Amino acid sequence: MGKKVQELEEQLEARTLELELSNAELERYKAEISELKKRADELSEQIKEFRNKEQAISWALTEAKAAEKRIISEAQSRIAAMEEEARAKAKSILEDAEAAAARTVKKAEASVLEYENNIKRLNSELAKAASDAREQAEKFADLILQIKPAVDSEIIEEMKGYGAFSGEANVELPDDYRSPAELMQNIYKIQGRELSVQQTEEETEGEQADFSSGEPEKVWRVEDLRESDELPAGGNELDLELNSIIEEVLKEG
Repeated sequence: MGKKVQELEEQLEARTLELELSNAELERYKAEISELKKRADELSEQIKEFRNKEQAISWALTEAKAAEKRIISEAQSRIAAMEEEARAKAKSILEDAEAAAARTVKKAEASVLEYENNIKRLNSELAKAASDAREQAEKFADLILQIKPAVDSEIIEEMKGYGAFSGEANVELPDDYRSPAELMQNIYKIQGRELSVQQTEEETEGEQADFSSGEPEKVWRVEDLRESDELPAGGNELDLELNSIIEEVLKEG
């Protein structure tokens, strides 16, 4: 725009020199020149404003790029720190696990060793106990072999009252008894006494009457025999033995 104004001025001067222009034309040219200058100033202001905006935009873009780089750098730093922390934690956990496993293995080995030692001690104690038991058994056997019990004359005299040592031959007894009378006869034989047939029949008839009346069968004991037949007093041990024999025979019958 400035160049054009200059050309117009030059043309104006040329025309002034070459031609005699009227004052009206001159004023018109001046007005046009003034308008062009004003327009040039406005355009200059607009250009200046556009340049300022361009600089602001450029600065904003620069700041945005810088902020982007800064954010990316910070993010990368944080990611690296988090990765490092995670690796450190994983390493610590792995080391703790390995240490715990080593302690467990060591404890298990100690337990196994203690168990083996206990088994060895137990086997040793058992062997010692077996040896002691064998030694005691041998001593007991020697002691038993050395013992020679003597015959007690008082016991013999006491047993003679029951006919146990009367010198008679052994009495053969049946395995089963057909009647209580037969049982009584055999008991008298053991005692070395005689039981009359009449007494046996009376006792048998009495027992059969009791059985037919529905009363339970009577279990004969030595005390009953003593009361009925005046057995000699004393000999409680033999009484008990005879009672046991009678009860067993009746149960088996």
